[in-house]
Amino acid sequence: MEQRLVKGNFSDERTNTYEFEVLYSHKTHSIDKVMTLVMNGSIRILMSQEMQKRILSELKKQGVDKEEL
Repeated sequence: MEQRLVKGNFSDERTNTYEFEVLYSHKTHSIDKVMTLVMNGSIRILMSQEMQKRILSELKKQGVDKEEL
């Protein structure tokens, strides 16, 4: 499977809590599509590159990497 729907969450230094659901590509280790990104209950439609990097970092922490997918 080239893509996988991945869900997760994390908090930042300002105590914001984020929940995300993304289509993750194991070939490129990138986010192909953001399904949802919710911060403290409010949906955020736009996502900066910094936020994508944070999500990818969180996925790595959770053990979602090229070999496992």
